Amino acid sequence: MTERSVGEFNRVFKFPSRVDQDAVSASLKDGILSVNVPKAAPPTVKKINIA
Repeated sequence: MTERSVGEFNRVFKFPSRVDQDAVSASLKDGILSVNVPKAAPPTVKKINIA
């Protein structure tokens, strides 16, 4: 996605899958904001044996 404008900017995104919120990063270089939003690892299933 590419957007360029002058002045205040606000953008909201909804993601179709889980994201790793602790690993989200952003950088600003030459006036271009890049945001990296990695997917979260799939939840693990824990098997419990009941005797």
